[in-house]
Amino acid sequence: MATPEDVMMDVVRFLVSAWQGEPTIEIDTEGLDLLEALSHVLKELKGYLQDGGDMLSEEEVMDELRPICENKDLSISTRVEILKVIEKHLALSSEDQQLISVMRTGNVVALAWKDVDVSAIDPEELATADGRNTLLESLIAQTNEEKQAQALVTLLQLWPNFEEKVYSSTSSNPWIKVCDKLLQLVQYKHISKQEVLELVWHVSKESSGSDMLGSECIFWLLERLQGCGIKVIKYSTKVALLSDDSVLHEKVIEDLKKLEKLEEGDCDEEMLTAFVTRNLVTKILPTVFYGPLVSHLNESDDKELLRSAVNQLQNGGYEREAASLVFSSSSLPRSLCTISSALATYSKWM
Repeated sequence: MATPEDVMMDVVRFLVSAWQGEPTIEIDTEGLDLLEALSHVLKELKGYLQDGGDMLSEEEVMDELRPICENKDLSISTRVEILKVIEKHLALSSEDQQLISVMRTGNVVALAWKDVDVSAIDPEELATADGRNTLLESLIAQTNEEKQAQALVTLLQLWPNFEEKVYSSTSSNPWIKVCDKLLQLVQYKHISKQEVLELVWHVSKESSGSDMLGSECIFWLLERLQGCGIKVIKYSTKVALLSDDSVLHEKVIEDLKKLEKLEEGDCDEEMLTAFVTRNLVTKILPTVFYGPLVSHLNESDDKELLRSAVNQLQNGGYEREAASLVFSSSSLPRSLCTISSALATYSKWM
C-alpha cells in the first residue's frame, strides 16, 4: 500500500513529466491546471513536515523539481511560474533562490528585448553586483521603447541592492542611469513625455525612500528635468521635495515664481502636501500655486497639515493670510470675523 510520502512524490514526478511532455503514467491532463496541482501537493508537504513527518524532506522534492526549472526547452515564463509556486511553499536554499533570480531576470529580459539571447545570461555573473551592472548597462544601450524602459525598472526592483557607495555617485547609481535613459527617450521622442515623466517620478520616489537617491543624485535629476522645460514643473518640483536640502528647494521655488498661469497637470495633491511638510508655505505664497494649496487644505481631512500651514504663515509674519486660511476652512464658524479671534480660537480648537 502506497504511503502518503509515496503519493506526494508520485504526483510531483507526474507533474514534471507532464511539463516535459512525456507523462510516465496514462492520465488525461486535459483541463488539469498543473500549477494548481503543484501548489496543492507542496501545501500538503508543508503541512506534513509541520506535523513532524520525517520520511520525506523538502530537499528530496526539490531534487525532482530542479531539472524542470533548469530545462531550457521549457519557456522561461512557465519556469518562472513553477518557481513562484515552489517559493510560496518551500524554504529555498541560497542556490535555489539564485536560480529563481536568474529565471525571473531572464523572463523580464525575454519579454522586453526580443533580440537578446537570455540563455547567455550567466547565473554566476548575475550573482555578482558587477555582473548585474554589466547586464543593466547592456540593456540600457538597447532600450528604445516604453516597455523596455519599464523592464529596466522591474529588474532593479527584482535584484538585490548594490553596495551603499554605488548609490552615492551619479556616475554609478543604477537608478540615475535608468532615469537618464528615460529622459533621453523623451528627448528623442521614442515614447510619450507624460508616460516617461510618471515613470521617472515613480523611480525617484521609490529609490529615495530606500536611501538610494542622495542629494547629489536628486540635484542631478532636478537639473535634467529642468532642462526639459517648464512643462515638467510638477515632476521637477516633486523630485526636489524628496530631499530636505534647502538649496534644491530654492531652485524649484524660482521656477514656480516664473509661472504666471497654472494649467491642468501642473500640480497634484502629493506636490501640494509636500509644500507643507517641507515648510515651504510662505515660499509659495507669492506664486500661482498658493490658491490650489488653500483649496487642497480645505478639502483635506488632515487637521495636522492645516495647522502646520497656518503656523508657518503666522511664524512668517503673514497673520492676515493665516487668518484667511482659517476662515476658508470648514472647521471654524464664519461668525469669527477678526484675525486675532480667528487665530486664537483656531489654536484652541486644534
